[in-house]
Amino acid sequence: MELTFKDLTKRFGRKRAVDRLNVTLTHGVYGLLGPNGSGKTTLMRMMTGLLKPTSGQVLYNGQEIGRMGDAYRAKLGFLPQEFGFYRGFTGNDMLRYIAALKGLDEKKTEREVKELAERVGLSSADMGRLVSGYSGGMRRRLGIAQALMDDPEILVLDEPTAGLDPQERVRFRNLISGISASRLVLLSTHIISDIEFIAGDVLILRKGKLLLQAPPAEIIASVKGKVWTVEVPPEEVERFQKTCLIGNLRQTGTGVELRVVGDEATAPAAVPAEPTLEDVYLYYFREASSQ
Repeated sequence: MELTFKDLTKRFGRKRAVDRLNVTLTHGVYGLLGPNGSGKTTLMRMMTGLLKPTSGQVLYNGQEIGRMGDAYRAKLGFLPQEFGFYRGFTGNDMLRYIAALKGLDEKKTEREVKELAERVGLSSADMGRLVSGYSGGMRRRLGIAQALMDDPEILVLDEPTAGLDPQERVRFRNLISGISASRLVLLSTHIISDIEFIAGDVLILRKGKLLLQAPPAEIIASVKGKVWTVEVPPEEVERFQKTCLIGNLRQTGTGVELRVVGDEATAPAAVPAEPTLEDVYLYYFREASSQ
């Protein structure tokens, strides 16, 4: 199974939200990184058929998805960044509604509703409650459940762990890892550790263009030698913040330890540090981080 973006472009007026993107995705988890405005959501909306490209194509096994119509949509599971619901619907009602849209029969619907609720940690009591009374995390879990309805081949998740507590995020990561061998998962999130833990490949977008695509370890290695730690007196912190990109600062008792991302050491006492995927993000999006 292959999903290919061929010269994929989307313009809004003069702005190119996605600019001549050429990528082929197969089975596994792909992390999608980029600051706001980099084209992530536009790309996901085009690959789900919700938005038509200005030019270029999205191909599933060589076929243009617009021509495939329902045959392609049947292979999709999608969790948008803002997951809407009907007032007056319970959790059960919401999943049954999605099952009806996918054409599932009654027997399969009831089985899937029960199994998916269990997989995302929603009890039978939770599923019987109105969604309007759910917490943000519960709504997100319900959104993940509906995206998994009918075992889709392609799973597109936009900020899936927003609002989830650490334990729920671990449950989600384990769930996605467990199902990724047999499907394609595209995961966009600002919680970089989620991608670092489970993505086989990371795609980094900047201004609608593909900047990098590689496994997390290779992308992290690309900024080796560009991350430093240095301890400074408290009164020096503001000066460093004005002239350097600070990824983290920590009180040490004798001063303040700064984690600095940049091409050169910021002070003679600076010590090279092992980079993380968060450092990669800060390094490649320094302009966005400083705004």
